[in-house]
Amino acid sequence: MEIESVEKTRVIDFGIVKVNFNKKQYAVLHNYSNCTFYIELSLRPKGNKFNDLTESQEDNILKNFTLDFDKGIIAANSTIDVGIMFNPTEVGEHNLVLDVVAREKNPMIQTDTKWTQKLLVQKCKLEVKGTGSYPLLKIADVRNDTVSVATLWENFQINKINDELA
Repeated sequence: MEIESVEKTRVIDFGIVKVNFNKKQYAVLHNYSNCTFYIELSLRPKGNKFNDLTESQEDNILKNFTLDFDKGIIAANSTIDVGIMFNPTEVGEHNLVLDVVAREKNPMIQTDTKWTQKLLVQKCKLEVKGTGSYPLLKIADVRNDTVSVATLWENFQINKINDELA
């Protein structure tokens, strides 16, 4: 089992995306084995361990990121394109890891067998980065043929506008 971005790297970098806009990139999940796997995908902050999220971290990830595919099956010798949507709701940097866990069977299905067998579980991960920001705008110069520059700056309160934009 292997996952990579479309650019054949182990990192998806969204760069800077304006707040309340979105950007979508794709990761490709490869199953090189001869058996079908049940897979689950989840996002977590880079410093955290697998399945070790606080409620606020989970809410933050759900507000800013969406996966097209988060659980299901992947057939033997096949690939799946997983769309990752970054829609920042506030200014900030996001450095996450997309974990993929592949199992031989769906863990939600209970079986009635009395004997246990060791099930094959594979894990892989992909780094996901993105920064939410507001567009930067600053007025640097104002000109008019009939009114002085100082009067224009004062009348339109350009210094105050620049402070608000910053």
